[in-house]
Amino acid sequence: MSTFVAPAPAPSRTLLHPARVRSCSGRELVLEQAREPVPAALAFSCPAQPRPGDLVLCLDAGAEGRFVLAILERPGSQAMTLAFPGEILLQTEGSLSLLAGQSITLAAGERLTSACAVAVHQSRETVLGCGELLLQGRVFQASFDAFTFTGRMFQTLVRHLVQKTFSYFRQTEAGDQVRAGQILRQAEGLYSVTSQYSVLVSAKDTRIDGERIHMG
Repeated sequence: MSTFVAPAPAPSRTLLHPARVRSCSGRELVLEQAREPVPAALAFSCPAQPRPGDLVLCLDAGAEGRFVLAILERPGSQAMTLAFPGEILLQTEGSLSLLAGQSITLAAGERLTSACAVAVHQSRETVLGCGELLLQGRVFQASFDAFTFTGRMFQTLVRHLVQKTFSYFRQTEAGDQVRAGQILRQAEGLYSVTSQYSVLVSAKDTRIDGERIHMG
């Protein structure tokens, strides 16, 4: 009767050990091992960017090289930079929240897109600066205690325009020209027109009606 003896597994040449970062350039690192500089690369799944002086977890994979898997300790500042070598997709079936004690900055080199069913923005102060602004929608509603618009030119193209105010004051420094098919004005009280020169031209009829008419 023969006896089968399984061969002993070959000793693994991989080794996990801590190391200090001497220098880093992108995803290429130089570690300190036994007081000697050794090259290493940042693992693909490690987004945290190491800094010189960090204590990292290094994987020695033999001929495959050395890889830094994680940052174990960072002396001094606890600031962190997450750097990814390619495109990133964050996907969740639930909710995603970003909370910051001070500020959140979103910057894109080319395009920033936001799409949702309902968007809610609340802030004490909002500043919007852009070279060109285009708004498209079905219904626009705005409510302000005070509204100030300053610009070089303001143009409105609408099919129907209805304005309702408690009091209305308009001042034009240069000319004020109105062109309409018909103009109807009704005042409950006084209707006064004051000018240095007045010209009234009618193609056909001119009618002035009142109980008393004073001229001169």
